[in-house]
Amino acid sequence: MNFEGLSGPWKCRWTQRGRTELETLDLVFQDGQVLGFGSDPDGEFQYSGQSHPDGSVSLTKVYTSPLIQVPSSLTYIGAWDGRRIAGEWMDDMYPGRNHGPFRMWPGKQAEPSIEEAKEEPLKGSGSLEGELVRVLSRPTGTRNGTTSEEP
Repeated sequence: MNFEGLSGPWKCRWTQRGRTELETLDLVFQDGQVLGFGSDPDGEFQYSGQSHPDGSVSLTKVYTSPLIQVPSSLTYIGAWDGRRIAGEWMDDMYPGRNHGPFRMWPGKQAEPSIEEAKEEPLKGSGSLEGELVRVLSRPTGTRNGTTSEEP
Protein backbone atom coordinates (compact mmCIF):
# COMPACT_ATOMS: atom_id res chain seq x y z
CA MET A 1 0.00 0.00 0.00
CA ASN A 2 1.40 3.37 -1.02
CA PHE A 3 0.01 6.06 1.28
CA GLU A 4 1.81 9.00 -0.36
CA GLY A 5 -1.23 9.91 -2.49
CA LEU A 6 -3.23 10.33 0.73
CA SER A 7 -1.20 13.25 2.13
CA GLY A 8 -3.31 16.29 2.99
CA PRO A 9 -6.28 17.11 5.21
CA TRP A 10 -7.75 14.27 7.30
CA LYS A 11 -10.37 13.88 10.02
CA CYS A 12 -10.39 11.46 12.93
CA ARG A 13 -13.21 10.33 15.21
CA TRP A 14 -12.15 8.77 18.52
CA THR A 15 -14.22 7.39 21.36
CA GLN A 16 -13.30 7.27 25.04
CA ARG A 17 -15.76 5.70 27.50
CA GLY A 18 -18.82 6.92 25.62
CA ARG A 19 -17.34 10.32 24.73
CA THR A 20 -16.85 10.71 20.97
CA GLU A 21 -14.87 13.62 19.52
CA LEU A 22 -13.79 14.78 16.07
CA GLU A 23 -10.32 16.03 15.25
CA THR A 24 -9.11 17.77 12.12
CA LEU A 25 -5.56 17.20 11.00
CA ASP A 26 -3.07 17.35 8.16
CA LEU A 27 -0.97 14.28 7.49
CA VAL A 28 2.05 13.77 5.24
CA PHE A 29 2.91 10.22 4.16
CA GLN A 30 6.41 9.85 2.70
CA ASP A 31 8.72 6.83 2.42
CA GLY A 32 6.85 4.93 5.14
CA GLN A 33 6.93 7.86 7.57
CA VAL A 34 3.87 9.79 8.74
CA LEU A 35 3.99 13.31 10.16
CA GLY A 36 1.11 15.60 10.95
CA PHE A 37 -0.57 18.12 13.18
CA GLY A 38 -4.10 19.01 14.14
CA SER A 39 -6.58 19.91 16.85
CA ASP A 40 -9.53 18.49 18.75
CA PRO A 41 -11.57 19.71 21.76
CA ASP A 42 -8.65 18.77 24.07
CA GLY A 43 -6.08 20.97 22.27
CA GLU A 44 -3.51 21.05 19.49
CA PHE A 45 -1.26 18.06 18.78
CA GLN A 46 1.33 16.50 16.51
CA TYR A 47 1.40 13.01 15.03
CA SER A 48 4.45 11.00 14.01
CA GLY A 49 4.63 7.39 12.98
CA GLN A 50 4.92 4.83 10.25
CA SER A 51 2.83 3.36 7.45
CA HIS A 52 3.55 -0.09 6.07
CA PRO A 53 3.02 -1.79 2.68
CA ASP A 54 0.45 -4.15 4.25
CA GLY A 55 -1.76 -1.12 5.11
CA SER A 56 -1.00 -1.05 8.83
CA VAL A 57 -0.30 2.30 10.46
CA SER A 58 1.14 3.20 13.87
CA LEU A 59 1.06 6.78 15.11
CA THR A 60 2.11 8.61 18.26
CA LYS A 61 0.02 11.66 19.22
CA VAL A 62 1.51 14.33 21.48
CA TYR A 63 -0.46 17.41 22.55
CA THR A 64 1.58 20.58 21.99
CA SER A 65 -1.04 23.04 23.34
CA PRO A 66 -3.46 21.09 25.55
CA LEU A 67 -6.61 22.79 26.81
CA ILE A 68 -7.04 20.24 29.61
CA GLN A 69 -4.76 17.78 31.38
CA VAL A 70 -3.90 15.08 28.81
CA PRO A 71 -1.54 12.08 28.67
CA SER A 72 2.05 12.75 27.63
CA SER A 73 1.56 10.54 24.55
CA LEU A 74 -1.05 8.34 22.89
CA THR A 75 -0.50 5.52 20.41
CA TYR A 76 -2.87 4.88 17.52
CA ILE A 77 -2.61 1.47 15.80
CA GLY A 78 -4.79 0.80 12.80
CA ALA A 79 -5.08 -0.43 9.24
CA TRP A 80 -6.19 1.14 5.96
CA ASP A 81 -9.18 -0.63 4.39
CA GLY A 82 -9.45 1.42 1.21
CA ARG A 83 -11.56 4.22 2.76
CA ARG A 84 -10.25 4.80 6.27
CA ILE A 85 -7.70 3.85 8.88
CA ALA A 86 -9.52 2.11 11.72
CA GLY A 87 -8.11 0.74 14.93
CA GLU A 88 -7.53 1.48 18.59
CA TRP A 89 -5.81 4.32 20.41
CA MET A 90 -4.27 3.89 23.85
CA ASP A 91 -2.74 6.08 26.52
CA ASP A 92 0.94 5.09 26.60
CA MET A 93 1.01 5.42 30.39
CA TYR A 94 -2.23 3.46 31.02
CA PRO A 95 -2.79 1.33 27.88
CA GLY A 96 -5.06 -1.20 29.58
CA ARG A 97 -7.23 1.42 31.30
CA ASN A 98 -7.42 4.32 28.87
CA HIS A 99 -8.10 3.30 25.28
CA GLY A 100 -10.79 3.18 22.65
CA PRO A 101 -11.61 2.85 18.97
CA PHE A 102 -10.78 5.41 16.31
CA ARG A 103 -11.27 5.88 12.61
CA MET A 104 -9.57 8.46 10.42
CA TRP A 105 -10.23 9.26 6.80
CA PRO A 106 -9.10 11.71 4.11
CA GLY A 107 -10.81 15.01 4.93
CA LYS A 108 -12.63 15.41 1.62
CA GLN A 109 -14.51 12.13 2.03
CA ALA A 110 -17.72 11.61 4.00
CA GLU A 111 -17.28 10.26 7.51
CA PRO A 112 -17.51 6.47 7.65
CA SER A 113 -19.84 5.32 10.41
CA ILE A 114 -18.93 2.99 13.26
CA GLU A 115 -21.65 0.67 11.93
CA GLU A 116 -19.77 0.48 8.61
CA ALA A 117 -16.63 -0.51 10.47
CA LYS A 118 -18.54 -3.29 12.26
CA GLU A 119 -20.38 -4.44 9.12
CA GLU A 120 -17.25 -4.52 6.98
CA PRO A 121 -14.64 -6.04 9.29
CA LEU A 122 -11.09 -6.25 8.11
CA LYS A 123 -10.18 -9.63 6.74
CA GLY A 124 -7.73 -11.90 8.50
CA SER A 125 -7.36 -13.82 11.70
CA GLY A 126 -4.34 -14.12 13.92
CA SER A 127 -3.03 -10.97 12.28
CA LEU A 128 -3.16 -7.24 12.91
CA GLU A 129 -6.40 -7.09 10.92
CA GLY A 130 -7.97 -9.84 13.02
CA GLU A 131 -6.90 -8.13 16.23
CA LEU A 132 -8.44 -4.82 15.06
CA VAL A 133 -11.77 -6.53 14.39
CA ARG A 134 -11.66 -7.96 17.94
CA VAL A 135 -10.74 -4.58 19.43
CA LEU A 136 -13.41 -2.64 17.53
CA SER A 137 -16.09 -5.15 18.58
CA ARG A 138 -15.55 -4.91 22.34
CA PRO A 139 -17.20 -2.27 24.53
CA THR A 140 -15.10 0.53 25.97
CA GLY A 141 -14.20 0.59 29.67
CA THR A 142 -15.60 2.71 32.44
CA ARG A 143 -14.28 6.07 33.50
CA ASN A 144 -11.96 5.95 36.51
CA GLY A 145 -12.61 9.53 37.55
CA THR A 146 -9.24 11.07 36.66
CA THR A 147 -8.74 13.81 34.09
CA SER A 148 -5.16 12.79 33.33
CA GLU A 149 -6.35 10.06 31.00
CA GLU A 150 -8.07 12.17 28.33
CA PRO A 151 -6.82 11.46 24.76
